Amino acid sequence: MFGGRKQRQTPDFNRVDTILGAGTEVKGTLKAEGTLRIDGTVEGEIEVNGDLIISESARLTANVKGRSATVAGE
Repeated sequence: MFGGRKQRQTPDFNRVDTILGAGTEVKGTLKAEGTLRIDGTVEGEIEVNGDLIISESARLTANVKGRSATVAGE
């Protein structure tokens, strides 16, 4: 009815295209291609065409759009 099931892709944690480091703060809209790892603080919106990795040190208050998200932070 819906054209088949989508297979879930496992994020590749060894290939990170962009890192937002610890101690870095962003307010507004953050857009990224590929895999994005966040160790810092983001307030606003995040749009990722790949996977999003949120580390234990990350703090987010954001609307998130992406292929998948792995959350270890808050």
